[in-house]
Amino acid sequence: PNIKLLQLIEPDINEILVIGDASNTYQAIERETKQQLLKYPSIKASYIVTKSIEQLTTELAQRKQKYLFLTTVGAITDKSGRPLSLKETIRRITLAGDFIVVSMEDAYIFNGVLGGYVTSGKKQGQIAAGLLLAHRKGKAISQLPPVTDSPNIYVFDYRELIRGQLSLPPDILATAEILHR
Repeated sequence: PNIKLLQLIEPDINEILVIGDASNTYQAIERETKQQLLKYPSIKASYIVTKSIEQLTTELAQRKQKYLFLTTVGAITDKSGRPLSLKETIRRITLAGDFIVVSMEDAYIFNGVLGGYVTSGKKQGQIAAGLLLAHRKGKAISQLPPVTDSPNIYVFDYRELIRGQLSLPPDILATAEILHR
């Protein structure tokens, strides 16, 4: 959905930068991203995959892509191998270049991150709580219905929309959560 969103915002988009921490989760997301990009042959993706914040920021400083996709960055470390907090990792990423930073996670929306179609921790929690309550009321786990509706939502930082001079399509704007309006 984020690739489609960017194409709606900027129909002549032809390049994105995808970054990740080389974790198993990142590898799965990269495979899915590559598969999804087959639907958008005009968009070329470049990838930076590393656990090192120093290597990541050095490479980002040399990049000129407009759009940067955060996949998973929770395993990024400093030069001593110490894991960085998400806030610090994302702060360093956003300071490394002039990008419009698109996120796949609500937990990654810090200053400098536009947002996007993100995994909603709140909705995931609500769904899990509903399943737990049903189970506690006596419904067997095997009888609980599978979760088939995505807990993802559109969330955007208004300041980044303004900074990037981006206009959301009306149907997305109508349902999106807008932060810092």
